[in-house]
Amino acid sequence: MVAAKFLLLAMAACIQATPVVTAPYAATTQWKALPIPKDKIDWTDIDMDAFKNPANWKHDGTVEKLALSAANATLSTRAALSGPCQQGDCPDYFAAFDLVYSLVAVPVQGDPPLTIFEASSAIRINDCGQCLYHKVGSTVGDFIPGGCYDYNSCGRDQQICVDPGNTRAHRIWKDLNVKTCYHMAVEYLGDCGPVKSRVVLYPDAEVACNW
Repeated sequence: MVAAKFLLLAMAACIQATPVVTAPYAATTQWKALPIPKDKIDWTDIDMDAFKNPANWKHDGTVEKLALSAANATLSTRAALSGPCQQGDCPDYFAAFDLVYSLVAVPVQGDPPLTIFEASSAIRINDCGQCLYHKVGSTVGDFIPGGCYDYNSCGRDQQICVDPGNTRAHRIWKDLNVKTCYHMAVEYLGDCGPVKSRVVLYPDAEVACNW
């Protein structure tokens, strides 16, 4: 068991030391989650005992769909800078890509009544005349997970990874083996009904690729 642990650590060090060569495997990097300040969440009507119980958390999009249904909204419609209520498939802030985080709480009828929660992150991309949306992480609690998205746009294989805790991201064009790195701005959009917190991270500067 100890030998296996050291082997995994050695493999991880090798991957981090050669990020471009190992680009297709960048998802193995240990991305750091971003804690959400307590005042950036609407705690109104949230039972903290229920919030802390993992059994009340979903990870399959169920809660988000219930919230959308209640608001008569859809993930396919979005306006730029659209706020916490209606975020869809396309990046906000006119960005080429972003990461959107949603913390949703929906009451469910029962005896006793129950609240179910869902917290997830998705990478959104606007490229080659289309918008792509891909869930990369879900969590139990008040922090933002990151992750990677491998995709093909206009015949080009690419990868985008977002590391919320370090407010950074990278994009790799695999056909040219080119990696570009970015600093990510964090915008707390607020709350809207069952959406208790909505956060967007988007690139605001290109930086050196030192990871």
